[in-house]
Amino acid sequence: MSHDDRLFLMNFQDEMKLLSERCKLASTRGLNDLHETFFDTDDGLFAYLCRLTFTGFDEIRAVLPNWAPEEIRRQSTGEFSDHEMLLDATWFWRTVRSHYERLIPTAR
Repeated sequence: MSHDDRLFLMNFQDEMKLLSERCKLASTRGLNDLHETFFDTDDGLFAYLCRLTFTGFDEIRAVLPNWAPEEIRRQSTGEFSDHEMLLDATWFWRTVRSHYERLIPTAR
């Protein structure tokens, strides 16, 4: 396990265990309901998870979408760096989640 992985687990072990359990439930549904699984996940943690650079937690990796191939990504985002692409994806996630929360009342 790398130093980054140990640091990551030290700070987010409880959240990752909770997300792993939610992802196991998500795998039994036909639809990948990211909003149901990650509704209360910190935006920074979600951005980190979307990079798919962490090890272990296969249940979480399985429900997260993979990045498009480089050629397709460049067609849609131009010359964005990986960091800029991640910031853009995080902004998109926050926006979608905010709209969803306003439109769909939840019993949480």
